[in-house]
Amino acid sequence: MYYALNMWNHSDADPERYRDYLRTAAPCLDDVGGKLVMLGRIVSPIPQQFQGATIGGGQRWMNITSYETYDGPKRLYEHPVYKTVAHLRGEGTTDYVWAYYEDADIFSEM
Repeated sequence: MYYALNMWNHSDADPERYRDYLRTAAPCLDDVGGKLVMLGRIVSPIPQQFQGATIGGGQRWMNITSYETYDGPKRLYEHPVYKTVAHLRGEGTTDYVWAYYEDADIFSEM
């Protein structure tokens, strides 16, 4: 299984554009075997600081999306309906961070 981590801020110009993007992108995600695992916003203040940890928070929003195959995001971006709203993601967000991870067994891979 693969996981995309996305963090962003809503654009001050028009935060509703990202919501429009999500409404259309979600069914496309289902079509390519993806799943929105969670969508959340930052909690402040942080209830516990851990020694040696860096406090994040540059982005107020985040989501985690799972894909069954490595090429899941590529298939999403190539989905014909997704292509019609992909620009809304860029127009409705700032400070966008995107990272891609695969499952790992922490006990055998460290």
